Amino acid sequence: MTIASVMLALEPAEIMMVACHTQDLVAAAKCGLRAAYVNRPLEYGPAMQPEDKTETFDYEADDFIELAQSLRRDKSAGII
Repeated sequence: MTIASVMLALEPAEIMMVACHTQDLVAAAKCGLRAAYVNRPLEYGPAMQPEDKTETFDYEADDFIELAQSLRRDKSAGII
């Protein structure tokens, strides 16, 4: 159980962390939360290289609209 799951009265697997930093999502996944990565290639400006993403997560999207569409699709299919 996590503080978030206790406060929300949910199981950790019923909670999803959405972030653009892999280290945050890795930590959330280790606690049993689902994880969604949203790409932000220009987060540090156009002159900087985006973060290397070596992990895979439950969901990966280029923006929040794409993430919402994926979640809606999976809910309709009974996956979530």
